[in-house]
Amino acid sequence: MTERAITGLSPMLPRDCDVARMKRDLCGIKPFTIPSSSMSPNIEESELVAAQILEYSPISRGDIIVHKAQFYDAGETIAITRVVGLPGETVEMRDGHVRINGATLANVATGQTVTSDSFSGNIYTETTPEGRRYSILMSSDPSSGVIRDFGPVTLPEDSYFVLGDNRDNSMDSRYPQYFNGDGFVKRANIIGVSVSVLASRNPERIGKQLR
Repeated sequence: MTERAITGLSPMLPRDCDVARMKRDLCGIKPFTIPSSSMSPNIEESELVAAQILEYSPISRGDIIVHKAQFYDAGETIAITRVVGLPGETVEMRDGHVRINGATLANVATGQTVTSDSFSGNIYTETTPEGRRYSILMSSDPSSGVIRDFGPVTLPEDSYFVLGDNRDNSMDSRYPQYFNGDGFVKRANIIGVSVSVLASRNPERIGKQLR
């Protein structure tokens, strides 16, 4: 399992990562434990992921970021979500489909399903305008409180619009009254970008690259 973790992480390390750099700051890598199932099917609850701290990793659409967050006016905590909207863009959702500046992100059913004790749904492949692809999970019977129609909103120049990959089981930018006060993640609150799975109860997932 250690070999799998190293194999998955090593291609994501900066080019100047050597023994001295590893001793100094772990080549900009920090481990984080995933607190919930909001990023399923890409990251599962309780998995340990490696994140490259922001100093070494610029932010792109589709990145899974680790950031500071406040939920329901509680104290500050650490959260993990996917960047969908970039500063200055206009974001909206219609029937679960994301629109960026009026253009809809492609959303194609894979035919795969996920079932667990807490949720079930269908897996789709979402594609960004830049061509980046990742899986999302959507319920065939979402609860009444789930938001699938949102906006449009235009992002401030220092803020990002984020979503969980488990779209019907995530507290994110669609819920501004409960998420960070305005629904956005400010640049100053982003700690890093997730790059790979370091540890998991499922050995086959160890080493999975996330970027």
